[in-house]
Amino acid sequence: MPRKRSSTSGSKEKKGGMTVQEAGRKGGNTVKEKYGPEFYSKIGQKGGEIRGREIHEAAEYFRNHPEERVNV
Repeated sequence: MPRKRSSTSGSKEKKGGMTVQEAGRKGGNTVKEKYGPEFYSKIGQKGGEIRGREIHEAAEYFRNHPEERVNV
């Protein structure tokens, strides 16, 4: 179930004259300029590979330990 956001949280809140959204965009652009757009592709691919392994390992674990399963 999604959590409700309070009116003071999120990317709209100003801290030091810059919103969180603006700071994130500025940081992302700095990284893109320093490392190039291929950097994002590489880290995204690595993250996907790692997450895929985690999911596979979890599925294997629960196949071998059905008593550990939690019905959600």
